[in-house]
Amino acid sequence: MDITKQTYEREEVVEKYYDRYLTAPEYFEIDIPKLVKTFPGKKLLDVGCGPGQFSRIFGENGFDVVGIDYSKAMVKKAKSLSSDENNPSYRVMDMKEVKKYFKENTFDVIWASASLLHLEKTEIPIVLKSFKYILRPRGHMYLVIKLGEQGTVLLKDGDLGEGVVRKFTFLNEKWFENLLDGMNFSIIEKRLKKGSVIGGRPSNWGHYWVKSQ
Repeated sequence: MDITKQTYEREEVVEKYYDRYLTAPEYFEIDIPKLVKTFPGKKLLDVGCGPGQFSRIFGENGFDVVGIDYSKAMVKKAKSLSSDENNPSYRVMDMKEVKKYFKENTFDVIWASASLLHLEKTEIPIVLKSFKYILRPRGHMYLVIKLGEQGTVLLKDGDLGEGVVRKFTFLNEKWFENLLDGMNFSIIEKRLKKGSVIGGRPSNWGHYWVKSQ
């Protein structure tokens, strides 16, 4: 089992993760009202939804939300916090397999906040291609990634529990933007937020709000 997935299957880790990111929009400095007004439609996929912080917010704002996560423990927590059995709906699913479960042109919006960073660099183009397949023409994506010296590190995070290890992949800013351009995604808005030093590497959070052409 992937070491990050193994970590996220621990219920005590999920509880601490939930507490840490309870106010995720404020932590990431995301202007939710602005996005809600501008997104092109109401069918939204939350990739790597975790305990469902963003899924619930968009559901409360009138979106038809599907939240997916490869951690059964995360999905269980998300379901336990939902007041509506049907919206958001949550599924245990690996983001690398979305084409198996969703038809072409299913979603108006794909939301992936701090989820692509758990992939290997070589997997990211494949996953983005799958996202484009299930995204409607002129659909939007909002991606929050880690930018820095390109490569993958294993992060030990004692604040989430004893022996907690997660995989983080840092991407080069230009490499990622060239990748988006090559897939015919245009950048609507780009923001950088200073991140912590991880494994000796300074990092930034890269916020990419993009549109499919």
